[in-house]
Amino acid sequence: MSDFYLRLFNKGKPKKLALIAVARKLLVIACAILNSQKTYDENHISCYNKELARTA
Repeated sequence: MSDFYLRLFNKGKPKKLALIAVARKLLVIACAILNSQKTYDENHISCYNKELARTA
């Protein structure tokens, strides 16, 4: 998550905005875990990331 924060901050986003973006990202992940009732897998690659990998 620190990489995500630094990427936003280095793009010129205000610190508070970058921090809120990280908090929102964590909340979305937590909600997805609760709704799916699966354990968190740090190495999971989402369908979206798979599509990006194929086009690159």
